[in-house]
Amino acid sequence: MNRIAVLGEGVTGKAVRETLARVDGYELVALDQADLAVASPGIPPKDYPETTIPIISEIEFAYRLMHRPDSSYRPKLVGITGTNGKSTVTALLAHMMDIPALGNFGTPLVTLVDSPTAPEWLVVELSSYQLERCFDFRPDIAVILNLAPDHFSRHDSMLGYATEKAKIFQSQLAEDVLFFNRDITLIRPLADESKGQVVFFSDQDDFSSIDLPAKMVGGHNRVNVWIATQLSERMGLPTATAQSKLKTFRGLPHRIEWVASVGGRSFFNDSKSTNPDATEKAVSSFEENQVHVIICGVDKGLDLVGLVDYLNDRVVSVTVFGDIAGRFMTTVKSQNVSVPVTEVLHLRDALKAAYSASSTGDVILFSPACSSFDQFANFESRGDQFRAVVRDLESSEVSV
Repeated sequence: MNRIAVLGEGVTGKAVRETLARVDGYELVALDQADLAVASPGIPPKDYPETTIPIISEIEFAYRLMHRPDSSYRPKLVGITGTNGKSTVTALLAHMMDIPALGNFGTPLVTLVDSPTAPEWLVVELSSYQLERCFDFRPDIAVILNLAPDHFSRHDSMLGYATEKAKIFQSQLAEDVLFFNRDITLIRPLADESKGQVVFFSDQDDFSSIDLPAKMVGGHNRVNVWIATQLSERMGLPTATAQSKLKTFRGLPHRIEWVASVGGRSFFNDSKSTNPDATEKAVSSFEENQVHVIICGVDKGLDLVGLVDYLNDRVVSVTVFGDIAGRFMTTVKSQNVSVPVTEVLHLRDALKAAYSASSTGDVILFSPACSSFDQFANFESRGDQFRAVVRDLESSEVSV
């Protein structure tokens, strides 16, 4: 099965094509001539062209290439998934181990096939979109951090979403390790039956003794740091080295990222929060401050009642704009919310409203709870624009 078709023209498709051009014995062909197709994660299976040949993910294809008989590089793999926190844990571990961060983090795994210089271990962030077309993929260490409602437009239900996430450990054997959050009851039976060594943990465990790097805040990040430390130790990093490396980690952009203090208010960019659970975790990071949260983005059809109730109990004001605004405001009215909620049209208007509602010492948190594709190209662009407006305010060159 060495005649390969590629579905998708983006970063993943380009990486697969470039790999096929340099790996002996494989040929890039049209779909009607192929033995196997590799699909980009952005293409839902319902949109695949009609064909009788197998269609797999780039992650699966990379794994198969790395384990073919004449492979010159067969790395050990750590696979990390979950609804929230997977980028942070991937980045933390890559920083601690001085290894590349791959997969959903940005660089396709397939680019390291037959690498002459890559390290013993690789860490791969995995989305449900990447895992749904995995069959033989088998990380030496698999991690499922958490599971919250998301991506129902693709996976139809929470069970469907959870089932795709579980594929990260479906092929593991006795010598492999699975870190599994026991709060994920929906697929807990699958973890209980795993052939690998299962390390259970919970968000409710006591992580109060975990010290956070200087740029990180929030109890959820104590869990992330604990996981990354546990993984690094299993990968052979001395504990003292791990602790030293942690101190130099500066966090990721758009993840509860401090931007500036203006008029005594602290502004935080959490544009990466694209579901209600992520926003709730972000708000919980500021228990000692009064918080004004800004919500925006594409309505994914997720339940908003829990988020609205959570914000009503924990924040001082809410500002909302974008595609989600209409249903959010409807939910606010149905829940008899007491906290002030303001609907505006654009980001700059939202900052103006949040600033007007706030006082010295307060936190203004941009944590949208939705994906970005209504008014922004992606979450990075959304976060960049938030930073820009805050810095306009900071410099007093442009009024909010």
